[in-house]
Amino acid sequence: MLAEIITIGDEILIGQTVDTNSAWLGKRLNQYGIEVIQISSINDKQSSIIDALKLAESRADVILITGGLGPTKDDITKKVLADYFNTQLVQSDEALDNIKAILSRKGRSILQTNIDQALVPENCTPILNHKGTAPGMYFEENNKVYVSMPGVPYEMKDMMERIVFEKLNSIGDNYSIVHHTITVVGVPESLLADQIEAIEDSLPSHLKLAYLPHLNLVRLRLSGKSISISEAKLREEVNDFFDQIKEIIGNVWFDGEKNLAELVGALLHRSGNSLGTCESCSGGFIAHKITAVPGSSAYYKGSIISYAYDTKVKIVDINQDTLNKLGAVSE
Repeated sequence: MLAEIITIGDEILIGQTVDTNSAWLGKRLNQYGIEVIQISSINDKQSSIIDALKLAESRADVILITGGLGPTKDDITKKVLADYFNTQLVQSDEALDNIKAILSRKGRSILQTNIDQALVPENCTPILNHKGTAPGMYFEENNKVYVSMPGVPYEMKDMMERIVFEKLNSIGDNYSIVHHTITVVGVPESLLADQIEAIEDSLPSHLKLAYLPHLNLVRLRLSGKSISISEAKLREEVNDFFDQIKEIIGNVWFDGEKNLAELVGALLHRSGNSLGTCESCSGGFIAHKITAVPGSSAYYKGSIISYAYDTKVKIVDINQDTLNKLGAVSE
């Protein structure tokens, strides 16, 4: 199946809120063999929502919508969906009972806005919200699946894990999907691409190689996707092609997507060596990156942040004449 994700909210478009929902959904859908072909972020306007729905249903089997289900006037997703499916809003007694129970546990009285949240399009199956007051909605219309959920991440995730994934897993033909990543160190992306060009050209159509460059690193992700080939067979193919790549590039790679701090930590742990840092302009950032790795206390001794001149001279033993002549920052 093919899926499209639509996130609704002006706060996303102006950068006030980061859309973490789409990243989480994309990763989890992939694990279920459902390919995400489009992610769209749109504003809280009826015309924008309708246009996005029309486009989504023209190219995807599953349309997942997050946002716009709150109790305030700018939350219009429910009303727009009712209009889109040419139906009316009706009260879900089950959703209302759920809202009352949640508010009661919090010692709050129910308001009309809370009652209105129990209104859902007549053609949907309500998804009870165990983490908040806005119910989700599950539709099957025109051989498509539409799921509308709150934009609050922990509410959306609970609905997906508790209800939606199981429903999606029971319909349609899902792909076998395999991803594997190695990280290549110290080889520029263009040189790496030149080195493994012949292997990349020989990949079958169901395998795809992606280059993900970062500072002094290039992550190579090899992905396999097929309806007819099993996951085990895809994984075997991916591993075989990576073996060919590793033979060409030599010992400049490590498995997975570790960052440099994790890689350095693993090497120090393996060798039994330890590390300390003395920083100035970086303000302790190197120490932060190292200590963010679980278990770093086994090899990391600590840091001195020698920012002021007198600290550099008295504690770190930098020559005062050097600072006087060249300054703290110089070639």
